[in-house]
Amino acid sequence: MKYSATADNIWRFGDATPGGMPWARRARNDVLVHADGGAALEGEARACYLGLDFLAALAAWERAYAAYRAEGDPVEAVRMARTLAGMHGQIRSDAAVMSGWLARGRRCS
Repeated sequence: MKYSATADNIWRFGDATPGGMPWARRARNDVLVHADGGAALEGEARACYLGLDFLAALAAWERAYAAYRAEGDPVEAVRMARTLAGMHGQIRSDAAVMSGWLARGRRCS
């Protein structure tokens, strides 16, 4: 079964209830993510994150950041940069990359 690639659909299927992790994996595998829009890519990142695939989530958030910049949406780009900074600090323990994302966020605003 294929679902539309909207952030809301991906988020709903990746619901973080106790039995929700299989839904996150299924959403990630089943959703058509042909769109390069920021919202669709962010939804893919959320599904990966809820499925505990943190490196794939980071990659999707980075693509979402680039898409939001290309769409001319600085507010969403700053939010993605802030998310990426926190995730690089927490997941990868990489303070240099975290600082770089914080700097990118400041430049967007």
